Amino acid sequence: MEYQRCAWHDFFPESPRPPILIFNLLGSKAAFDAEREVIITEFDTDGRYLGLTDISQHDLIVLNQLGAEWDEGTGFVPLQYPPVTHLEVLRQVAVCELPEGDLFRDMNEFMTVDWAAAVSVAVECLSSGSKFPPDLPTHVPRDLAKAAQSFWRKPIRLIVEPGEPPRFGNGQHRAEALRRQNATVAIMLDTRLVDSEPLSGEIRIVKEL
Repeated sequence: MEYQRCAWHDFFPESPRPPILIFNLLGSKAAFDAEREVIITEFDTDGRYLGLTDISQHDLIVLNQLGAEWDEGTGFVPLQYPPVTHLEVLRQVAVCELPEGDLFRDMNEFMTVDWAAAVSVAVECLSSGSKFPPDLPTHVPRDLAKAAQSFWRKPIRLIVEPGEPPRFGNGQHRAEALRRQNATVAIMLDTRLVDSEPLSGEIRIVKEL
């Protein structure tokens, strides 16, 4: 809405639609495809963000002919990333250490998977030292592969608040399936200080915070 007010109403009050925003992508850590350079951002008439698209070669030529400058621009201040203080990690944890869940889904669909086997596959993949997310072995059946991937795509995680018992933030139905199948080990997402020792059962660092 700030864009709508400043860029549209202040500079283009007669236009029936908001102007598009065109910017040059500088910075290798930005969350865009590596091949993107000049990006178009569009908004609807209510100022809502519609998405990003790569500029067409024709539009880029026109902008260059109009004198567009693709450097940092006047008043540019480089982005300073804050220091990393915490790490998100995936670690093995005993199923018996997980709290009881507040189940709201049909457990039958979860019970069709061998979750102990899925944990084993996930641990093997995460421990391989390859890229993240890791590749799965080609011989793994599709349902087992999907279950293994869930441990890093939608990891089990707990919410721990002072004075309150731990509760699930995600993954309670998978944890319950592990429990009902008498599995002993699960994989969960946890957080630790960047300079602390690895957590018990830690398999892999997945994100810097």
